[in-house]
Amino acid sequence: MGLKIFDHRRIDKAEIAQLVILYNIFSRKESSRLIFQGGTALRWCYGGTRFSEDLDFVTSFAMTDSMVFIDRLRSAISNDFILHFGPGECSTRWKERGGKGACHGFIEYRPVGSREKIAIKIELEQLKPDQLPDRNQLVFGALPAVSYLMQRGRLRLPPYGSIIQVETPEEILSDKVRALLERPYIKGRDFHDLAFLVRTLGLKAENRLIQRKLDLYEAPFRPCRTVDHYLGLDKLGEAARSELAGTLEQDLARFVPGGDLIALKHQHFSQMVTAVVAVFQDIERNGGLDLSGYQGTSKATVRDRNGIQKT
Repeated sequence: MGLKIFDHRRIDKAEIAQLVILYNIFSRKESSRLIFQGGTALRWCYGGTRFSEDLDFVTSFAMTDSMVFIDRLRSAISNDFILHFGPGECSTRWKERGGKGACHGFIEYRPVGSREKIAIKIELEQLKPDQLPDRNQLVFGALPAVSYLMQRGRLRLPPYGSIIQVETPEEILSDKVRALLERPYIKGRDFHDLAFLVRTLGLKAENRLIQRKLDLYEAPFRPCRTVDHYLGLDKLGEAARSELAGTLEQDLARFVPGGDLIALKHQHFSQMVTAVVAVFQDIERNGGLDLSGYQGTSKATVRDRNGIQKT
């Protein structure tokens, strides 16, 4: 199967659409119960360098209330889409994920006369009562990546009036660790984001935050693997290293420019792997995580001993 490659034209439109949605969400007082997180939060709020396709939020809203809140913004979002993409039709659709406390949906826009639609995925995760991650409040128009687009006339929104409530980088790191322990397959974006958090922002794993993150959400934590699994990634044999590199490349091809991907591939993604190993070494050095009492998932059998997805 061929790689899906980085498409500048598609990504430029998607990123403008993301910012329109973020601006409209966080210019409303109800947004005080939504917290931005994930790879797209790294991209816009903390200088992340890769494209991220989803807008991820944690919330103290019930899932139905979250969906209703965002649906009510459709008219305002549509008006801003018209300003950026020309006349068209805006729609939303939602689907609850398996289990409780999580759902995802899409805000879609199809410009008149266009065969392609712009679709932004929204991921919502419900927090347990009285549980909140550490967070920052940042002025939308003062974010460097946003200001850059405004100054060049590519983003035509007011610079003030929208305050982004976003997880701290340390909390995002703890989310990434939870995801690595929980996913039944390797996702190159997790490796890329952890490498950015460690190598560029200089963060280290904080066991207290990570342990808390395992119990922060209504959706239960179900580990597929342990800390030991990631401690061994820098000791893989040549064949396993090559397979891991191929898996990382397959996932990242759509999210980093071609030149960057070539550079990462040339060094066999070693800096990313080393950063991930360093995070789990810090966790182990600080006493490890207590994963007892969590029910694992049978999906763990979908991976081989190196954690590489099998199809």
